[in-house]
Amino acid sequence: QVQIALIFGARILDYVFNLCEGKFDFLERLSDNLLLNIISYLDLEDIARLSQTSRRFAQLCTSDKLWEKIVKSTCDIITPDMRALAE
Repeated sequence: QVQIALIFGARILDYVFNLCEGKFDFLERLSDNLLLNIISYLDLEDIARLSQTSRRFAQLCTSDKLWEKIVKSTCDIITPDMRALAE
C-alpha cells in the first residue's frame, strides 16, 4: 500500500480501496459534456452551491460552455451585440 501511494498517490489508493469495497462514484465516471448538460437544468443558486463541492464541479460550473448553454436556453434572441460582448 505504501508503494502504491508513493507511485500513484494517496488519491488513487483511496479510489482503489473504494472500488474494492463496492463504493463507486458514478458522477466521476460521467463525461464533462453529459455533466454540463445536466447542470444546465439547475437553478443558478444550485449551480453556485454545486461549484463548491469539488474542483471538477467548480471547473464545470464556471466553464464558458455551461454559461453559453444557459444563455441560449433562457434568451429568445441573441443579438450580434450580445455575441460581441460575450466574445
